[in-house]
Amino acid sequence: MKGIMGLLMCVFLSGGAIAQQKNLVTEIKAVTVYSDRAEIKRSGEIYLNPGDYEFVVKDLPVSLNDQSIRVSGSGTASAKITDIKIETEYIDTLPANRLKELQEQLKLLVAEERVYSDRQALLSKEKDFLDLIKNNATNQAITKESPRPSLDEWTRLFVFYDGNFEKINEEIRGLEKKKSDLSSRKTSLQNQISQLSGYGKLSKKKALLSVSVAKAGNMNFDLMYVIGGAKWYPVYDVRVSPEDKTVELVYYAMISQRTGEDWKNVALSISTARPNISGSMPALSAWYLNIYAPPPYYSDELSGLGSMKSTAGMGAGAPAYAKKAADRGEAEEFKEEETSMMLEAETATVQTRSTSVVFNVKKPSSIPSDNFDHKISISSESLNSEFAYSTTPKLAAMAYLKGTIENVTDVPFLAGSANVFFGSNFVGTTYINTIIPTEKFSVFLGIDEAIRVKREQVKDYKSEKGLLSKSTKKTFEYKITVESFKKTDEEIVIQDQFPISQDERIKVEPVLPEFEGKEKYTASHPNGIIEKKGNGIVEWRLKIKPKEKIELRIKYNVEYARDLQIDGL
Repeated sequence: MKGIMGLLMCVFLSGGAIAQQKNLVTEIKAVTVYSDRAEIKRSGEIYLNPGDYEFVVKDLPVSLNDQSIRVSGSGTASAKITDIKIETEYIDTLPANRLKELQEQLKLLVAEERVYSDRQALLSKEKDFLDLIKNNATNQAITKESPRPSLDEWTRLFVFYDGNFEKINEEIRGLEKKKSDLSSRKTSLQNQISQLSGYGKLSKKKALLSVSVAKAGNMNFDLMYVIGGAKWYPVYDVRVSPEDKTVELVYYAMISQRTGEDWKNVALSISTARPNISGSMPALSAWYLNIYAPPPYYSDELSGLGSMKSTAGMGAGAPAYAKKAADRGEAEEFKEEETSMMLEAETATVQTRSTSVVFNVKKPSSIPSDNFDHKISISSESLNSEFAYSTTPKLAAMAYLKGTIENVTDVPFLAGSANVFFGSNFVGTTYINTIIPTEKFSVFLGIDEAIRVKREQVKDYKSEKGLLSKSTKKTFEYKITVESFKKTDEEIVIQDQFPISQDERIKVEPVLPEFEGKEKYTASHPNGIIEKKGNGIVEWRLKIKPKEKIELRIKYNVEYARDLQIDGL
């Protein structure tokens, strides 16, 4: 009897002990943002004695992908994971503190909006008062007691009126902008309050980690999962120095997220990978051709049976809710690892992978769950560039400075909008397509008044030929003048065009410039080369010296039947 009791006690102590349940407090330490989701890394440290434990990580967002969760760890303890489960829990009580905090924030915004509205009302009255002063002064009857105001008095009146009126309008515009921003923030808060107030129960997820500890010590757990509701897209600043024409490209990530978790002082990474697109190449299947046969007709009764038949093959099973680490092979062992300090920097380090690039932002970043864009600087590069002037005088008689920039970095520039600056002047916004390393792209840097362009018609006449004047021939000739007032030699590209006939009854004959060779696509010019491009485009690529004037000619004939009315001529 004693032997049996001893054996049962041994079995109980060795294998039948109940795992101790402990709450594991974690914080978000690192986030990797993709174009349509994010990978979250939570960390928490705890001291462990030998034994079996079930750690509970609470308050995880309900939208996390259960299949993506994984756990790793490091420390002085020797332990291994035996099971990972994800469960949904429903919270009966609303998070009163969070709801109260949001409501207080909304009250402050409403109060601030009221201040702006009151100020707008006061400014409106001031405008009315200014109008009253002006109207009284201009409509005042002229008498001996009230003579006509002098010119100097009129001038001072209108200077006073215009100056104060513009100041009031400027302040009103500023208040309207502030109220618009407040309205966006109010809408966001109201949506969050509505979400919290509209449900009797809130759902959260929790992770249950079964861990067996063989050796006592500290253990740092890292819990990682993928969640939707986060995204990023690139924007750029292209800054060109007017002195030496050097180009600096600043690469930004615009990040927004509505995951329900605020990212506070996290190690932020931005990945160019696109997990929404399968990494496997699609495979072709057989492509069959057959004679078309109309679908058979069924009566209502038979079609009802058919509907029942179509639903009979639907599966009723569902995937298992919990995901076990043991299903992936051997249990994962935690080993002691050393940690390293993270240094701050204004931009990001680049980690190039075989099919994507990851930018690691060195400075800790905070991105609240407000679904607003937050601008993060990830790179600043000095790029090779070439500059030339371009003009299409038929459309606009102005010379545009065009920069051709080469991506000399090891990372691609993803498609996005770019703000272009020439010196301290903002030129405008452009859009660049994805630029891979060594590829070139172009940006326009505005108009240069030091190069003057003019296009004028020098000939436009028509003649009729044939015994009975059955056809009409019209000749068009234009002179293009380009004059440089720059101090240096410059390159300029000028474009014009011949019309293109879309009917065989209309004949177009290019006359000037004259093209050489069998194909007649190019011609020489004392300052460069002339090239005939597609769609009737003619392009002069020339070099122009300081104070030089270049004259170009384009001439063509259009012939058509006399009774035709030509569209587009």
